[in-house]
Amino acid sequence: MTPIANIPAMRSQRKRFVLASAAILVTSALVAPSLAQEVLAPGEAISTRFSGTIEITLGDGTRLPLIDQDGVVASAVDLRNPGFPADGRHWTSEPQHMAVTAAEIGQVFGIAIDDATPPNVYLAASSAYGLHSFDDGSGWLPGQWGEGGPGGLYKLDAQNNYAPELLTIITLDGRENTGASLGNVAFDRTSNQLFVSDLETGIIHRLSLDGAELDRFDHGVDGRTGFTEAATGAIGELAGIAFDPASQAQLDDCVDASGAGADFSMTPGCWNYADFRRRVWGLALHTDPITGGTRLYYAVSGADGLGAPDWEASGDDSRNSVWSIGLGADGGFNTVDVRREIILPGLGGGDATARSVPDLAISPEGVLLVAERGSVRNLGLDQPKPFATPHSARVLRYFESDTGVWTTDGRYDAGLNDRQTIGQPFIRANAAGGVDFGYGYDPAGTIDAARPSGSVWISGDALCSSEGPCVDPATGQQSDTDEVHGLQGTPFEAIDEMLPDGASGPYPADGPPYPADALLASYLIDLDTNVDPSGAPVFIETLKNDATKIGDVEVYKTGEPGSDAVPEPTGYDLEIDKSGALECLPGTQCSFTIELTNNGPAAFAGPVYLWDVVQPLTAPLVGADGDGWSCFDLGRGIHCVNQGLELGVGLSTQFVVTLAIPAGYNSDILTNCVGIQWLYDDAGGFDVRAVQIALTLLGYDPGPVDGIMGNKTRNALSQLQSDNGLEVTGEIDLESVSLLYPDLVGITGDLDASNDFDCHDVGTRDPDPVHSKWNSHLKTGSPHKKVQSHLKIGSPHKKTQSHLKTGSPHKKTQSHLKTGSPHKKTQSHLKTGSPHKKTQSHLKTGSPHNKLQSHLKTGSPHNKLQSHLKSGSPHNKLQSHLKTGSPHKKTQSHLKTGSPHNKLQSHLKTGSPHKKTQSHLKTGSPHNKLQSHLKSGSPHNKLQSHLKTGSPHKKTQSHLKTGSPHNKLQSHLKIGSPHKKTQSHLKTGSPHNKLQSHQKSGSLILKPLLQQPAIKLP
Repeated sequence: MTPIANIPAMRSQRKRFVLASAAILVTSALVAPSLAQEVLAPGEAISTRFSGTIEITLGDGTRLPLIDQDGVVASAVDLRNPGFPADGRHWTSEPQHMAVTAAEIGQVFGIAIDDATPPNVYLAASSAYGLHSFDDGSGWLPGQWGEGGPGGLYKLDAQNNYAPELLTIITLDGRENTGASLGNVAFDRTSNQLFVSDLETGIIHRLSLDGAELDRFDHGVDGRTGFTEAATGAIGELAGIAFDPASQAQLDDCVDASGAGADFSMTPGCWNYADFRRRVWGLALHTDPITGGTRLYYAVSGADGLGAPDWEASGDDSRNSVWSIGLGADGGFNTVDVRREIILPGLGGGDATARSVPDLAISPEGVLLVAERGSVRNLGLDQPKPFATPHSARVLRYFESDTGVWTTDGRYDAGLNDRQTIGQPFIRANAAGGVDFGYGYDPAGTIDAARPSGSVWISGDALCSSEGPCVDPATGQQSDTDEVHGLQGTPFEAIDEMLPDGASGPYPADGPPYPADALLASYLIDLDTNVDPSGAPVFIETLKNDATKIGDVEVYKTGEPGSDAVPEPTGYDLEIDKSGALECLPGTQCSFTIELTNNGPAAFAGPVYLWDVVQPLTAPLVGADGDGWSCFDLGRGIHCVNQGLELGVGLSTQFVVTLAIPAGYNSDILTNCVGIQWLYDDAGGFDVRAVQIALTLLGYDPGPVDGIMGNKTRNALSQLQSDNGLEVTGEIDLESVSLLYPDLVGITGDLDASNDFDCHDVGTRDPDPVHSKWNSHLKTGSPHKKVQSHLKIGSPHKKTQSHLKTGSPHKKTQSHLKTGSPHKKTQSHLKTGSPHKKTQSHLKTGSPHNKLQSHLKTGSPHNKLQSHLKSGSPHNKLQSHLKTGSPHKKTQSHLKTGSPHNKLQSHLKTGSPHKKTQSHLKTGSPHNKLQSHLKSGSPHNKLQSHLKTGSPHKKTQSHLKTGSPHNKLQSHLKIGSPHKKTQSHLKTGSPHNKLQSHQKSGSLILKPLLQQPAIKLP
């Protein structure tokens, strides 16, 4: 959720010239969220949450809170393409689909995803959000359970369009669960089976994929009584704790510890949770890449006694722990191979808050994540933070040593609330109990399919709030106080110490006890729908506190890490090109061709709006010719639109714009520029020119389309607002923009802004200028020919050969895509076919490069926390591995920017020794035509240097044969002059370049059109 001012996702540094609206044919973060059914794609996640509440008014006037049966309890969240760097902002427009409601399956927490094509999803009924019954104990509130009751396990079948169905009801020899419900569910890809934990019985059930029970394991009896202590190798034995099948939830006869009657819903001790010594919740499977053996890891949540009288005196049994059991060749339990792997540490700082462990995740490389959740409780449906103790749960990380011992190297900060108002320890411990590995991202915010464990996704409370604000991308400051409760995506390497320095002392007067580096490099998602179907934000969501109502998260990853089964990144890159005649004389018509190409990697579909301008003087629009295109002359520029453009990858569309060159066109050059831009400017505000264009086309009068927010524009906005029943402010606000551009709100740009703008120049042959450029720049009377050196055709440097996709010795499709290139991603970056093998170099055995030794904290001369995080290191990960400051970046060498030979660097506007923006545009040249040939803004002033009076440079002295130190024959002809045509007027090796001096930056002519003020969102 976000306030209106934070809706636009920031684009990378770029000026926008026009606006465009788009949607892509595959799911993308550039499309407003939709709850339409879709296939689950690799890189998407399933997330669970409480469905919410409603209220009804009873006959006596009292209000009764109830479960919202229409509320969403699970959905797919598309994490593949945020479209902006992870920087601690609230990601407001994350696409969601596959929504399931409480009316369909009740409340659920645990998630599993199998490896079918497409995959199926499994959801487990849960009491994690409290148990809710009628006050008289007569039954459960509607929406508490689905048809399977507390033991229901549900399947979202991909072959049935993910419609939810009851897979099975988990029972113990026919005895159904009476209230505590299920814990979590895990998929075993090795044996193609499921494991489900039961919070009432403490049993782990092994199921076939059709829901039939294959086997079960009783940790309280078969695990505790004979196991190996992983840390020491010693054989351990604890007293067996059996389940009493006669026990049940005390729905209608709940009493508290003193024996007094109690409210069942508010008393977890009456819900019949398993004894703390056998209460199994979190599950994960791990297959050792060396031995091939598979183990089931499970978490025993012993740290929450729930009123058990012997809990405080139970030693290590009263702490949370992680255990494992070996699986046989058939996938069955090997009860003689049980290990106690880890006893989890307390929170520290004197905090003794009880916690559970609902989820575990293990990467193929052998890294274990442990997600905690605050102690179970129910304060009531209408109370804040009702269902778990907040701000006291962590995500811990462990790595497996060569001897098989799990050792912690720290924890991940979860949420920006650092417990300042609660007390020590002052750490960011807002986990909600879900965790999984996800794909990494490049600096632009696009999925990196080669790093399937590059991110850690955490379910959490208070990711942003007034007590821990998000970053406002408009200012770069932590000032966004939206209530954000949902998912946090953090780089794998952004680990923090278990108890940082300062977390246990007094809270510092000058700010947090340690920096929020990890959060400021994270994606933060609120699971509520934050935008409406048109993409406009829902303001009320910024205020909604869903703390303790967030559930689990599971990211769908297919095949082996780095497998080709992972799809290419989504999104699209629209490239624009302007071409036309070489010469158009005054009093004639002149036509220009505009070509729009989709460079991919995804198809494009949507309306596109363009803004076209003519400089230095205007030329009226005669007409436009092209399928689906319409253009309108608005005085200061021409507005063109295609409402239903569809472009597949590599396809183009063209249309022709014809202008009338006025008979008195008093310039020997005409520059026609067109560009693509989105609705928002770089500062996050709405683009004023876009609003003026729409107002003009609707018949309002905002004054000239100049991008300046003047009185006429305010008056036109006031009239629009009045006509549509909006609050009349005369300011650009969300409601007004939603009327003008309903398809644009929340859409912020394509994948590359550097090719969204292009210009074309024609000669207009002014017959009698005071200073005739034609004497030196036209074909006759000059050794320097403009048409050869400054236009697209007839020059030794041809744009069509070097800057377009076809006809160039450097082809994007050969060098930057998967196939047809001497550099293949699958050979060099994946496991197979490469001289660099992940399993050899990054796993613990058989490699001279040991990932766990060299990249983790312990046992390595290379300390990750010192070398990869922001502080304490001469090597800063965020500086060297993100956008800037690194000599070698994947995104620099393999993507569009930053490569020694990169199409976008060498043939587009930025990043190349031969740059279009430097050599063909107006910036980057020490000799600027607009500075040297126009009247103002130049050390070389035409009026001073070429007219008869008022200049230290006199025409009679410098341009005649005698009496002048400036000899025309020496300076303007081929021979005997220090001013050489080949050096100064061609595109390469010249300090004077027309396209450098006449394009976007550094020009007095275009500056008013390019540097427009923008109105920030309120």
